[in-house]
Amino acid sequence: MLVSRLKIGSRMNLSRTAIGRAYLAALAKKTIEQGFAIATGEWYDGLNAIALGFTGPSGERYAVNCGGSANQCPRD
Repeated sequence: MLVSRLKIGSRMNLSRTAIGRAYLAALAKKTIEQGFAIATGEWYDGLNAIALGFTGPSGERYAVNCGGSANQCPRD
């Protein structure tokens, strides 16, 4: 079982997480070539994640994320 020890207000490096990469890509004026971002063990060893960043109808930027144990969610 993976448990995050992050608390509300915790800080993390956006460029090391899938959701951070997807959000940063959504801020760019150019479209993401692949349409998604991944992080495999870069933020936390044994945890893989995939995320998508997008722009809402009023121009807001969003990102959604799905991740889990590398055993259950391999990079492939």
